Amino acid sequence: MRKILTPIMVVAALPALAQAQVVSGRVVGADGNAIPGATIVERGTTNGVSSGADGNFSLSVQPQATLIISSIGFTTQTVAVGGRSTLNVTLATSATDLDEAVVVGYGTQSKADLTGAVTQIAGSSIQNQPVTSFEQSIQGRTPGVVINQGSGKLGQGINIQVRGTSSVTASNRPLYVIDGVPITFQDQSQAGDEPLNPLADLNPNDIESISILKDASSTAIYGSRASNGVVLITTKKGRQGQTKVTAGYYYGTSAPTRFRKFLDADQYKTLLAESFTNAGYIDPVNGYANLTEAFAQEGGLDYASTYNTPWDRLAFRNNGKYKLFGSDAANVAQYDFSAAGGDAKTRFFLSGTFNDQKGIIIGNRFRRGSL
Repeated sequence: MRKILTPIMVVAALPALAQAQVVSGRVVGADGNAIPGATIVERGTTNGVSSGADGNFSLSVQPQATLIISSIGFTTQTVAVGGRSTLNVTLATSATDLDEAVVVGYGTQSKADLTGAVTQIAGSSIQNQPVTSFEQSIQGRTPGVVINQGSGKLGQGINIQVRGTSSVTASNRPLYVIDGVPITFQDQSQAGDEPLNPLADLNPNDIESISILKDASSTAIYGSRASNGVVLITTKKGRQGQTKVTAGYYYGTSAPTRFRKFLDADQYKTLLAESFTNAGYIDPVNGYANLTEAFAQEGGLDYASTYNTPWDRLAFRNNGKYKLFGSDAANVAQYDFSAAGGDAKTRFFLSGTFNDQKGIIIGNRFRRGSL
């Protein structure tokens, strides 16, 4: 009996051994960088592994198995093995998952559990825009927040009201916190009186996210300084993976779109001559002998002058006309460079920028260089 059963048991074990196969591969993101710690699980089972620091994995699965690959911040992907032994997977970034983590005064909180009045803006929404400060980029993107600029001076402070006007004489400016460090302005009175904007020194392309805290529960940690709301700015940091180098440049020019209409020299002389005549100034007995004398005595003007200076255009660069290059062109140029990367222990982010923007008015210019 033993001689009969032994061959049968061996034959029955052979199909079971033949069913298992090893699948190896690499998990990367949309930018080609490896995704360490990604979870690879055989669907319908508890059989799974995690990708290594270089994104590589190896897993023994059943034939015709289906793998589920997932990682925080990326869209879960389902891939059928189909008899393949090598499987490389590219995961797309999940914008929904990234937005779930909202930065508040005391750290981060899940958006689903957030009960306070917080508005969050991703850094990608304000990048690569021809503005001198990030406040100009978030205009119209923050519900319930009033943002306006007092004048057209480049680099001037921007008026931001998170909770409306709470004081007539004191400042209505919110508290700015950059990476946990509160920013103190030189002038604590009205924002429009600030000659320069300290936040203009911050490169908008270096911002990871902006959170605007509106209610008392979200701003309680900052005390009375947060009576007008809090603007939390989180800058970019290095991430584990391959070093990523980014370089950018943009250039543009501007000109006035509409000019005020003024009288030229001939039109002004005609109008003034009619007024002198209608007023009875031209009278050889009781007035002036002619218009030349009336212009000289009443207005200090030379009636016979041929000058016709366009005073309405002299305040503008290149007389208000478009010009792409040149010292008198109202152009803007920005150069950006950044490098980010690191490993499990050390991470780095290095960036530098230079911005040179000339306004349409002569003398209005803003330059920023940071590293």
